[in-house]
Amino acid sequence: MSSGGEKGELARALLDPCSEATLISLDLVRRLGCQLRRTNTSITGVTGPAMDSARHQATVYIVEPSGGPLIKTGAFVLRSLGIITPSAMPGSKLSLLKRKLLLADPTFHRPGRIDVVIGADVYHRIIRTGTRRFGQLVAQNTSFGWTVMGSAHSKQASDVRQSIQTHAVSARATSDLSHEELLALVQRFWALEEVPVARRISKADQECEAIYARGVRRETSGRYVIRLPLKPEYAASLGDSLLHARSTLFSMQRRMLADQTLRESYQEFMEEYIRLDHMRLLSESELQENRSTIYYVPHHGIWQRSDSGPKLRVVFNAS
Repeated sequence: MSSGGEKGELARALLDPCSEATLISLDLVRRLGCQLRRTNTSITGVTGPAMDSARHQATVYIVEPSGGPLIKTGAFVLRSLGIITPSAMPGSKLSLLKRKLLLADPTFHRPGRIDVVIGADVYHRIIRTGTRRFGQLVAQNTSFGWTVMGSAHSKQASDVRQSIQTHAVSARATSDLSHEELLALVQRFWALEEVPVARRISKADQECEAIYARGVRRETSGRYVIRLPLKPEYAASLGDSLLHARSTLFSMQRRMLADQTLRESYQEFMEEYIRLDHMRLLSESELQENRSTIYYVPHHGIWQRSDSGPKLRVVFNAS
C-alpha cells in the first residue's frame, strides 16, 4: 500500500465484502505518510451500537503485485482495528493448498495483526474468476493471488468456550452528537416539558386551591380575576392601614403643590391606573367598613433618570 508517492508498505489485509467501508490503522497511516482530512463517522458492527468513531479519513493506494493499475480509495482511520486472525489453525488440507496455489499471503495460517480491512467499496475491483475447495477451506482468486476463507478449528475440547470473530462493519456520518446521545436529549426535553401531577398534601395547600376554585372568574374582556388568598389567623395583623396610607398621600400632595411637573405626571399615572381598572375610587361608606380585613397600600413617587430625561416611577409599599 502507498499514499500515492514512491514510498510503500507491505500490509496485512482482511477482505470483508460485508463491510461498507475500508478501514486502516493509525500506525499504518503514519508509516505511509498519508494526508488526512477530517470526518465524523460512526463505525458499527453486527451488535448495532457504535463500536468506534473515525475522526479522519486517508486517501490510500492499493498496489497489485502484478504491477496492475493502482486502486485508489478512501479509508477511515482508527487508532487500532483490534483484529488478530485467524483465531485458530486451519484444517489438515493446509499443506496441499500451499503447494497447489500462489497465495496472496503465504503466512495466512499464522495469527497476526490486521492493518487494513478492505470493504465492499474495493472488494469488487480485486476479485477474479476462480474458486478452489480444499476440505473446509475455500480459495478465492484475486488480483493479489489466492485468498483463503473457511472454518478454522481449534485443538481445544469441544466443551471449552471458544471465541468467534466477526468483522462486518457499517460506517455512517454523524454530527458531533451521536444518535443515541441526541435521542437521550430529546427524551429528557419532553420529560422536563411534562405537566407535573399536583399533589395537595398540606391543609394550607387544599385551602388555597379551594379559594381559587370559588373565586376565579373571567370578565367580558377575557381577563381572569382571582382574589388573593388570606390566611384567617393573619387577618387581624393587618391593623389600621388607612391611617398610614392617608399620611403618605398627604405628604405626596404637599410635594405636588411645590412641584407642578410632579403633580401633572402623578395625576396622569393615577388616571391611567383607573382607566386600566387596576384601582377604583372608594366612597365614604366603603371607607367606614371594617378595616381589620382591608389593607390600603400607600404609594409615593420618585424621579428616575434616563437618556430621555427624568421619568416618574410610582412605588407601592405593600410590605
